[in-house]
Amino acid sequence: MSSYVWAPIFLAVCLFVVVSLQVLVAHLIRGKNKKRISELNSKLGQETRARQLCVENYQQLEKEKLALSNELALARPSKRLVAIAKNDATDIQDAVIVSGVQFRNEIENHKRYVDFAFAIFNQSVYEISIDDKLGDGDIIFDKQPLVGVKRIEENKAQNVQPRTSSSFMVRQHLDSGDIEAIKNATGDRRFEFHHLKIKIKGGSDFEEIIQEKKLQFDSGLSKEYPTYIYYNGPFRSRFNSSICGRINAVYFKRDFDIDNSIPLKDNRYIFYFILHTYIANHGAPTGIDRFRLVLKANGEPYEAQRLPLTGCRWIRSDAEENLSERDIESENDVTLTDTRRGWLQFVVHGVREIEDESALEIALDVIDKDQDLNRLNSLADSKWIENSMKQESYINGPAIWQQF
Repeated sequence: MSSYVWAPIFLAVCLFVVVSLQVLVAHLIRGKNKKRISELNSKLGQETRARQLCVENYQQLEKEKLALSNELALARPSKRLVAIAKNDATDIQDAVIVSGVQFRNEIENHKRYVDFAFAIFNQSVYEISIDDKLGDGDIIFDKQPLVGVKRIEENKAQNVQPRTSSSFMVRQHLDSGDIEAIKNATGDRRFEFHHLKIKIKGGSDFEEIIQEKKLQFDSGLSKEYPTYIYYNGPFRSRFNSSICGRINAVYFKRDFDIDNSIPLKDNRYIFYFILHTYIANHGAPTGIDRFRLVLKANGEPYEAQRLPLTGCRWIRSDAEENLSERDIESENDVTLTDTRRGWLQFVVHGVREIEDESALEIALDVIDKDQDLNRLNSLADSKWIENSMKQESYINGPAIWQQF
């Protein structure tokens, strides 16, 4: 075979060998580079983890430093803080303010006791509690001690936190003489608490400290002025609601009460009342649980029942108003933070025949969600409107208001 034939074959073989060697070298270099990159990534990951660990260790050291600083500060408090703590511990009764009291005349509800709801404010640096047992002393009425059993009820003042308020109630049971004295008392007859003591004790982990405190007030309470505020500081409006208001108008009607009358012996009457009321809350926001009306006739109290205002209209010469649309109790679940106006209807059954109509009285109470009683200013019976279509304004509605 001639050289012309082998030459191309030889060149092809050489070219193949060269290309193969190049491919092999490239493969080896690529493999080496992958290994190097993997090694670099691994090293970078280790350095990243190391830096993260350093950051975490630094943060932990800062926390331990802060904790140690706090412990040192607590271990070496200022002399002023030490003095305050010692004073509160030894004279805790001076750091607890009895900020107010409210008289609840349960005699009007045919009970043989009266209640006094006390509000307190804890100004000490410790938790405090009011003991469930009263200390020595009496409740005085008209300069005479009430002799019945008295005890603390509804004691919410347990583990009261520093700078917060709470309350408890003292229930004074009465004998027949005390009941008559209170029922017949005029405005200048007052309850006094100067000689009655409560026991104030430390709260959690501080129970060994117990001190007595007199329920001392600058002036006493009367039936006409049943609430007394001893301290009018900034916490009062923050922690306590303060509902007040008045009865703007009273429409009434009376009928013979057949169901409760005894023929030839005892005539009884039914009284219907529709009231226009105004209420305001100048303290902490609160909700209203219900309204309560008590009619006093012939010196005897009668508690009323609430009636709906369905179908009742207030008619004036120039306009009419649907009272059910302005039923003030329809907003009981709406938090009272300002003022509110509206109407209420009540019925009183079994009222004995009136001997002196000028002595009729009504008392309207707003009972809030904490079951605190707030009495509204009443309207003299001389200003009540006996419902009649002959009046310039009157109530028209269900049959009880149409039978004139």
